[in-house]
Amino acid sequence: MSGRLREDLGITNVGWGVCGFTSTFYAMWDINPGLRAALIKAPRPFNVLAEIKQYLVILEAEGRTAELKSIRDFTRSFGPPYDQFKIKEYIERINRAVDKTAADITKEKLFGIAMPPDCVADYAKRIWQYNCTVHPGDIGGDGIIGVKSADYPNMTAYGGLCHWMYRHNNRIYSWGKSFGSVAATGYPYTVIWTLRFGTAAVRTGLRLSGHRGA
Repeated sequence: MSGRLREDLGITNVGWGVCGFTSTFYAMWDINPGLRAALIKAPRPFNVLAEIKQYLVILEAEGRTAELKSIRDFTRSFGPPYDQFKIKEYIERINRAVDKTAADITKEKLFGIAMPPDCVADYAKRIWQYNCTVHPGDIGGDGIIGVKSADYPNMTAYGGLCHWMYRHNNRIYSWGKSFGSVAATGYPYTVIWTLRFGTAAVRTGLRLSGHRGA
């Protein structure tokens, strides 16, 4: 695919720390045009929350305690107000948002959730059915990139990981915008992880345009 991607796929990351999920939205839009119908409603706040909830509930149902603990602990590492983060309470917060307007939902600041590298890859395979490999450092090319920031020297988990973005044709996509480089984001970021997508694991189905939160 050439040219730029649809930028607003990551707009909810402006107010919430949901970059592991929104970066995957960018990736799916990029690598499989057949999934774009499923991503039409991706910028809507509750659709994003419903997608996150679905992933967490699946992990719970399958007894994936290690993955759930890694998400919980990583989220807590970002400090207040996330230092008391609990998966159960997070899901309940999403449930309470079901009848709220988009404006009211976006006022809630506690929908941030931090995704470790292996969990982002697992989400891509488990929910979007795409194989994704995790590589330390910057191996170049298109893919989700994880960065650390000189502004947060005390963050140590996963090499200092603090944010996920998507890179396509050397442009960076995050927060509903695109940038000519990592430096052009205006933050002192260094790329420390690269998630590279391969072939579809199984036949893909409709996602965000379906009944779950659409």
